[in-house]
Amino acid sequence: MHRMKRKIFTVLTALALLVAVPGVAGGVAAASDGPGTVVLREAAPHGATLRERIARASGTAPGDVRRLVVESGELTAEDCRFIRESLPGLTELVVTGSADFTGGVIPKGAFQGHASLARVRADRAVGIDAKAFSLCEALEEADFPNVRKVGVQAFAQAKGCGTSRLRTVRLPQLGQMEPRTFYYCTNLEALYLTAPPAPQRPVGKEGLWFERVTRMVIHVPDRKTYEEFVDVKNCSAIDWSAYNFVADNGDKLPEIELAPEYVDSDYDSLREKLLPHFDRTDKDYSGGYYTGDFKVSLNLYTFNMNINAWLNNSSSAPQLSTLDAIRWAAKAGFDAVDVTCYYIPGYSNTTMPTRPEEEILDYARQIRSLCDELGLEISGTGLQNNFADPNELRRRTDVERIKFWIKVAAEMGAPVIRIFAGPPPADIRREGWEKIARDRMAPLIREVAQYAAENYPQVRIGLQNHGCMLATANQVIRMLGWVDCDNVGIINDTGFYRDFMSTDATHYDWYRDIALVLPYSNNFQIKKKPAGAETQELMDLTRLLRDIRKSPYRGYLPIELLWVSKDEGYPGKLKTPPYEETLRFLHNLKQVIEQTKAPGDEPVAVERRPLQDSRFGKVLDIGEQEISLLENVCPAQLEEQLRLPAGASFRITADDGMPRAALEQIADGDLLRVKSGDAERCWQIALKHYEMTDLALNPSLERIKKSSFQGKSPITNVFDGNSAGNSGTGYQVDGSQASTPGKETFWLALDLGAEQRIDAFGIAWGTSVGNLRKRLHDGIYRVAWTNDAARWKALSDARTSGRAGLEGYVAPEGWQVAYVQDAHDLPDANGNKFFIEMLDKPITARYVMITGEMADGSIEIYNFFVFRRQLVDGATQRPDYPTCDLARIRPEYDGMVLAPGRPALVRRGGQVPAFYVAAQEDIRLAGRLVAPDGTVLYEAEPLSVRKGETVRLQPDVKASQAGTYRMEFRFEGQTPVYDACCFTAVDEAVERYTYASPYPPIVLRDGRLVYLPDYRGNTVPDYSNAGYGGGGVPLPNVPVRIVLEPSDDVSSDDTERIQRAVEMLGRIPADAEGLRGAVLLKAGTYRISRPIRIEYDGVVIRGEGDGHESIREFVKPLGPDNWFDYAQSESPEAGVTKVVATWVSDSYNKNDALFEIGGGNIEVGTEVAITDQYVPAGARTLHLADVSGFAPGDNILIRRAVNAAWAQDLRMDVITEAPGLLSANQWARNGKVERAYTDVCQERTVAAVDLAAGTVTLVEPVVDPLDRKYGISTAARFSPARRVAHAGVENLQLISRFSKKGTAQNSAFGVDYKFYDDECHAQVGVRLGNAENVWVRRLTSYHIDVAVSVSGGVRWATVQDVNCLEPVSGTGGERRYSFTNSGGTLVLNQRNYARFTRHGFIVMGNVMGPNVFLADRTDYQFDANEPHLRWSTGGLYDNVKGRIYVQNRWNNGTAHGWSGANYTLYNNEGKFIISQSPLAANYLFGQSDAADRLPFVMAEVDPGNVPNYKACEYSVGRKMTPQSLYLQQLRDRLGPEAVAAVCDDAVPPCRDESAGFYDRFAYLARITVDGKPLADFHREVLEYTVPVALDYDALPRIVAEGEPGVEVSRRDDGTCVTFTCTAAGRVASVYTVRYGFISKEPVSGDGSREQLRNLTDGDPHTQWSQGGSPHVQFYLGDKPVTIRQVSLGYCRNTQSRRQYYFDFEISDDGYHWTKVTSDDWRPDNLGRGHVMGMQLTPGVGNSPTDYETFVFPAGTRARLLRVNMYGARFGRGSGTTNANAYWAIDVETDR
Repeated sequence: MHRMKRKIFTVLTALALLVAVPGVAGGVAAASDGPGTVVLREAAPHGATLRERIARASGTAPGDVRRLVVESGELTAEDCRFIRESLPGLTELVVTGSADFTGGVIPKGAFQGHASLARVRADRAVGIDAKAFSLCEALEEADFPNVRKVGVQAFAQAKGCGTSRLRTVRLPQLGQMEPRTFYYCTNLEALYLTAPPAPQRPVGKEGLWFERVTRMVIHVPDRKTYEEFVDVKNCSAIDWSAYNFVADNGDKLPEIELAPEYVDSDYDSLREKLLPHFDRTDKDYSGGYYTGDFKVSLNLYTFNMNINAWLNNSSSAPQLSTLDAIRWAAKAGFDAVDVTCYYIPGYSNTTMPTRPEEEILDYARQIRSLCDELGLEISGTGLQNNFADPNELRRRTDVERIKFWIKVAAEMGAPVIRIFAGPPPADIRREGWEKIARDRMAPLIREVAQYAAENYPQVRIGLQNHGCMLATANQVIRMLGWVDCDNVGIINDTGFYRDFMSTDATHYDWYRDIALVLPYSNNFQIKKKPAGAETQELMDLTRLLRDIRKSPYRGYLPIELLWVSKDEGYPGKLKTPPYEETLRFLHNLKQVIEQTKAPGDEPVAVERRPLQDSRFGKVLDIGEQEISLLENVCPAQLEEQLRLPAGASFRITADDGMPRAALEQIADGDLLRVKSGDAERCWQIALKHYEMTDLALNPSLERIKKSSFQGKSPITNVFDGNSAGNSGTGYQVDGSQASTPGKETFWLALDLGAEQRIDAFGIAWGTSVGNLRKRLHDGIYRVAWTNDAARWKALSDARTSGRAGLEGYVAPEGWQVAYVQDAHDLPDANGNKFFIEMLDKPITARYVMITGEMADGSIEIYNFFVFRRQLVDGATQRPDYPTCDLARIRPEYDGMVLAPGRPALVRRGGQVPAFYVAAQEDIRLAGRLVAPDGTVLYEAEPLSVRKGETVRLQPDVKASQAGTYRMEFRFEGQTPVYDACCFTAVDEAVERYTYASPYPPIVLRDGRLVYLPDYRGNTVPDYSNAGYGGGGVPLPNVPVRIVLEPSDDVSSDDTERIQRAVEMLGRIPADAEGLRGAVLLKAGTYRISRPIRIEYDGVVIRGEGDGHESIREFVKPLGPDNWFDYAQSESPEAGVTKVVATWVSDSYNKNDALFEIGGGNIEVGTEVAITDQYVPAGARTLHLADVSGFAPGDNILIRRAVNAAWAQDLRMDVITEAPGLLSANQWARNGKVERAYTDVCQERTVAAVDLAAGTVTLVEPVVDPLDRKYGISTAARFSPARRVAHAGVENLQLISRFSKKGTAQNSAFGVDYKFYDDECHAQVGVRLGNAENVWVRRLTSYHIDVAVSVSGGVRWATVQDVNCLEPVSGTGGERRYSFTNSGGTLVLNQRNYARFTRHGFIVMGNVMGPNVFLADRTDYQFDANEPHLRWSTGGLYDNVKGRIYVQNRWNNGTAHGWSGANYTLYNNEGKFIISQSPLAANYLFGQSDAADRLPFVMAEVDPGNVPNYKACEYSVGRKMTPQSLYLQQLRDRLGPEAVAAVCDDAVPPCRDESAGFYDRFAYLARITVDGKPLADFHREVLEYTVPVALDYDALPRIVAEGEPGVEVSRRDDGTCVTFTCTAAGRVASVYTVRYGFISKEPVSGDGSREQLRNLTDGDPHTQWSQGGSPHVQFYLGDKPVTIRQVSLGYCRNTQSRRQYYFDFEISDDGYHWTKVTSDDWRPDNLGRGHVMGMQLTPGVGNSPTDYETFVFPAGTRARLLRVNMYGARFGRGSGTTNANAYWAIDVETDR
C-alpha cells in the first residue's frame, strides 16, 4: 500500500518539477502496489471479464480502485466500458507486459468523459480509435510507445473548454493523425514525436488537430528530424514550422524569438472617436434613445444538429431540412431568418463547393422565394473561414470560397455575409496578435470586401467576433480600422467576448464590449448566455436592449441558441428540434423589446434574493428610504442577499461617509448606496435583532416524560441549555426499545406549564449523525406537540432504567407533528450534532416531544430546546472597548472590494481612489502615492485632523501604469507612525469582480508568480521558507560515527546503549555545518523502555530501512466484517530497522515519544515598538521605533498585540451554545482577552536594516497581520543558542507494543471501523521541541497515534516520507492526530501518509506559520486535516489528498472559534470546508471538485449568528497552474535546484566513519563511594546520583581513578562531585555524581515552587498541573506522625468528565515506600490498582465542591507522604488522559 502512496507523491512532485524546472521530462511514473491499486499479473481465465479479474485478484470494490495495472490478457471494448462507468475513482491505467487491447487498438469512446483518469500508458497498443480519451479533463499524461494511428477527437475537449489538464503526450511511432486529435487541449505543453505524422484532413472541413493548443513544445530526437518536420512538403496540412521544437539529444535548433505578450489596453485609445471607414448602413448617429421596433431573426444555426442530420441523413438528432426550418420560423413569429451557407447542399468548410454552381444558386433562389412567400426577410448568411491560418495556400482558398458565397448571398437576398477571423494559430506566440491580424488577416478581409463592393454591392461584409483572433472590443475595432472599408461592419456576437487567448469568459465585462462595438455593428448574434454555452449565467436582455437603443444600431436582431451535451434541451436528446426553448427565448426577447421602448430613467431598485435556507436571511424589509436588516450582517453578506440592477455597484457607508469594509459589521444608521450608470439611490439601514427565549429551560422533574432511559445522569440535564456534552451526560434512550416489538417508539416529552407560542425547536444530539441514520428507523425523528392534557396524561414515563422501565409502556397517540427530520439530510462533516428547525409558522402548544422509532442500539440527546423568537428594534448592545490606532483609512472607488485577500482593483487609465481618514486621536497626517515603478505621483500636504473628524483625500492622478500602487500615510509625532493602502490597476472593468467572485490574488506571469494585495496590503504568503535550512536545502547526509547491532535477546532493553551512543556523539565538537555524527542502528529489532532524547546539535539516529515496501494493503477499511489481528510483527526483517517501544503508560500519554529532539528556550532581548499602524500578511518590512540594535542575520521575535476589541471584531466574545445562550468559553471576558492569545509571536530573520527609513526587512514574511487597533506590537532580537540544531531521525520503523485485550468500533462518514483500543502505550513516534533546522525522514510507524509531533520552539523543520499506520487508541478527543504541529514555524511536512486517522495533518491553536503540508495523503479518516483551533496562521495545504476543513469552529471544544487565518488550500483533492474571518483571508485555489464542498455545519448551532464568511476562492473544480504553490514559490526565490532538492525523496547511503570513534575520549576507569565501587558505572556514562540518608551526618566520600594516561581533577560543591578527565589528543570528559538528597521542604515534587504552593493555599482559583506520572511529596516532621486523612481538590475539564487516578505512599527514610490502601476508596476502572477520585462534570473554572477526603487506616504513621498521580479517566468509558490537575492537597495529621 505504501509503495503506491510513495509513488503517487513522486508523481505529484514530478508534475511540480515539470512546471518548475525547465527540461525535466519522463514517462508516466510506474507506481507500485498500494491501497486502491490493483495489479492483474496472472493470465486471464478464458472469457473472464475485467470486473471478474479485479474481484478475483484483490477483492477491491470497483469504486475503490485508484490504479489499475494490467500485465496480461486482453482488454475488450466491454472492459473499457466497465472502466469508464464502474471505476469512477481510477486515476492511473497501465497496460503493460503481454497485455493489450483487442486488436491492439484502444476502441472508440473507450474512456470518453472519465472524470478522474490522470495518467495512462499502453505499451503494446498500435492504434487509438475515435474519442477514446475525449472529454477526459483530468488526464495529465499519456504514453503510447507503439501507437501508429490516432483517431478523430482522440483527446479532444469540448469547444470553449479551458480545463483540460493534459500536459505531456508521448507518441514516438505516430504515423497518422485524424482531425481534432488535441482539440482544445489548451494546456498541452509537451508532445514527443520521432517523425512528422500524416494528418488526415476531413472532406470539406478544417482538421483542427491542435485547435487552441498554443503552448506546445514538440520534442524530437535531433535536428535532422526537426528539419524533416519543417520541410515544405510536410507542412501542407499542418504548418509544423509554426510550432516550437526541442531536440532531446541537445542539438541546437533555430532560436525562436517570441512576440511581446498581448495587452488589450494598448488599444484603448481607439474608443475615443469613431473610425472613418466602416459599414454605416441601418444606423442613426443623431444620438438619443431609440424607441422604435426591431426585427427579430432566427439564425438557423440554432437548429444546427437537426439540419446537419438532414444533410447527412443521420440519426444523431431529429432531422429538419433547411426549408422546413424557414417555414417553422415564419410560423413561430420571427421577422427574418439568417440562413447560414452551411445549410445549402454543396457547402464545404475548407474547399470550393462540392456541387455545381447553378445547383447551389438555384437552391439560394428557392430560399429567397420561400421567404417572400412566407413574408420573411433574410437578415444575413455566413460561412466558415480561417484567415489566421499560417498556411497561405489555405488562406487563398478561403478568399475564393468567400467570393463564391458572396455571389450566393446576393442571389439569396442576404444583405450581410458573415465571415470569421480564425482561431489563434500555432505561431501566435512567435508572431504576436498584431502582426498576424494586420499583415495576415486584414489584407484578405479587405480583398473580399472590395470584391463585394465591385461586384455585389448589395452584400456587405460582417466580420464576427468569435472569442478567437477577435475576442475583445479593442481587437474588433483595431481590425476594422486596418481593413478600412465602407462595406465592412461587425457581427456583434454577444456570447463571444472574452480575454484574448482565454477560454473562460465568466468574469469578463461582456456588456462593455458589446456596447463599444455597437456603432460598428451591421448585424447581431444574440446568445442566451454571454460567457458561452457551457456556462450558467444568462444574458441580461433588458440591459442589452437598453444599450442597443442608446446606440446608432437599427438593424436586425438575430438569435442563435447553442447547447452543450449536458443541457436538458440538447437537440441530441430531444424527439423534435428544440422548438420550445427557441420560442421561449423569442418571447422573452420580444417582451424586452417592448419593455425597453421607454427611456430607462426609472429609479434604481433592489429586491431580496431568494435564499436556499431562510434561516440565514438578513433582509427583513426594503422600503422607499429605509432597509431593515438583522444585526450581525456585513456588506458582503448583504450583497449576496440583494438582487441589484445588472452592472450596478454597491457600497455601505458610515455616517461620516467612510465605506464599510466587506466583512465589517453594518451599523444602525449606515447608508446603502447603489449606483447604476449615472443613477444612484440610497437607503438608510435600520438594524433589528431577535431575542430567543428557551421555553424548556430548567423544568421540574415532574414535567418530563421519557419512554425509557439508561445511565445515571439526571434527566433534567437535557433541559439545562447546554448544547455540548460527553457520552452519558445527556438523556439516553435505552437500547432495549429497538429489540422489543411494539415498543420501538421512543420519546422525550415536556410540559411547558402553559400554552406557549413556539417558533423553533433545537436538538443537541449526543449521537453522531452517522449513527442516527442507522439507529433510528429510516433515520427519521419527529418533533410533535399537543394541547390535550388527556394525551399528555396517557403518555407513560419510565421510572426504572433499562428494559424494566418499559413496564406500563404507553406510546403517544394523536399528537400533531411540528416537523419531520431525516438524518440523511443532516450534514455529517465535523462533529457538530446540534440542529435547529425554524418552523414555517409558529405553533401554540403546551406539551412537546421529540420522538421516533428505534432500529438499533441506543441514542443520546444532550439538550432539547423550545424557542420563542421576538424581533426587537436596534442591535444588541455591545461593549465599546478601547483601541490603540490613530486613524482608520479606507479607499473609495466604485466596484473596489474592501475585504481581506481580495485584490483591490482600479481600471487602468482611470482616476485613482479617494481615501477617507477617520481620526481616533488628534493627528497630523501626511501622505504620498507611489506608482508601480516607484515614482511618487502625489504628495499630500501635512494636515491636522481632530479626534472624531473624518477627512477625504482625492489625489488628482490617473492610474496610467498597470500594477500595484501604494498610498503611504505618515502620522507625525515624537515617534512617527506609518500606514498604507494598496490597489492594483488592471486593463478591465473592476465591477465584475466581487467579494464572492474575486480577481485572482496570485497569477503566473512569465513563469513567476505575481501577488495582488488587498486594500490593506495583505497577499497570499510566500511559504517557501518552510523546511530545513529555510527551504530548498538538501537534508544532510551525516557521517556515521557509531554503529549498533540489534540484540539477539528478545527480552533485552536497548534504551541505555542507544541513549549512551547519543550522549557520546554529543561530547565531540560540531563541524562547520553544525553536524556531529549519526548513530546507525543496523537492521533488526531494538526495544526501548523509555524515550531516546537527542539534546545535542548535529546528532542523527538512522536505521537501514523503514519497511515501507512491504506495508500491508487495506483494500477496504478494517471493520467488523473483515476484522483480523493487524498487530505489526516485531520480528526482524531484512533491511529494516525496527524500534519497539515496550513501556506501559499509566494513561493516554502524548508527552513521551520514542525519539525526542529538543533543547532549551530562546533568550529574548529588549522589545522595540513596531510603528506601523498595520502590517499586512505577506509583508517583509517593518517600521520600528529604533532600528539601531538590529543587523542582517539577526533572529527577531515579533510579538502580536491583541485586546478585547480584537476578540469583539472576530465575534469571539459572544460565542453561543445555542440561540441566546452564551458559551462559558469566550476569547475575551469583561474587556480582557484570554491569556492564550496575548503571547503569540512570529520568529523571523532580519535580511536588511535601513537606518534612514527606520525599517527592517525580513527574510520570511509576516503571516498574522499586526494591527495597532488591537495594541502596539513589538519586535526583539532573540538567541536560539539553547535549541538543538541540525539533528534528525531517519530510515526507521517504529512500533508501539500494546495490549490486545480490548477492541472498539466507530463509524465515520458512513464507514464502520473496528480497532484495538488500548491507550496505555507509547503514542508518539518523534517529538521535536525547542529545535531548529531539524528533520524526520523515511519513517513508518505502527500503532502510534502521532507519528511526528512538532511542539513549541521549533523552526525550519522538514518531516518527509513518513507513514503513520494503524494507530491503537480510542477515537475521541485528542486521539489520532497523526502529524501534529502545536508550536512550530517554517515546518515543511511533505509526502507523508496516515490512515485510520482522525486529524491526519493538524495544526493547533496560536501556531504561527508559514507551515506547509505538501503532497500528503490520508485514507480512512474519522475527521479532517485542519487547523484545529484558536487562530493558527499561515498554513498551506498543497496537493493534499484527504478531507480539509478551515473554518470557524465556534463553540466546538473549548470555543475553538476561528481555527485558521491566512491559510491557503492549493490543488487539493477531497471533501472540504473553507471560510474566513473578517480580519484575515483564507484562500482556496484549484480544488479538484467543487462538488466536494461541505456546508458550514457549525452554522446550525445558532443559525444566522455564527460568522463564517466565504474564503477567497479561485478555480474551484479545476486544478491551477503551477501544479504546486510551494514549489513554484521556492523556484521563484531560489531557482530550480532548490525545487529538485525538496523533491528528492532518497535517503542517501551511509558514510561510515565510525572506526576508532571510542578511542577519541579520555575516560575514568572507576568511581568509588565510601570505598565501594559505584554501581552501574560505565566509562561512557557521565552522570550518576548516589543516595544520601534523610538525616545524614556526613556526605558520602566519592573518589575516581582515570584510565592510563588520563589526568583527573575533582571538584565538590556540596550538591555534586565533578571529575574532569583530560589526555593529550583526546576529547575531555566531565563526570558528575550528584548527591541524592531527600527533600525536607514542606511540599516538594514535580512542578515549580509557585505551583506547589497553590496546593496548600486553600484557593480554588489557583492550581497545580503536570502531565505524565508526577508526584507531590509532603515532609511531615523529624519524627513519624499519624496521618488521619488527605483531601484532594480536583480541577475540572471544560469538555469532558474526569476522574483522577492516584496512589498514596508513606516512608520514614525517603527510600523505602509503602503504599496505603483502604477498602473504602474507589478502585480505578482499569484494574491497575490505583485509587480513582470522584467524577467531575465538565465546566469552566474550579469548584470548591470538587473536593474529596480520603480517611487513612487507623495507625498510619510516617515522616513522608507522597501522592503519585497517573492521569485521569476521560469520560465514562475506558478512555484516559495524562492530565493531572489539582487545586488542593490537604494533609491532616495528629501534629
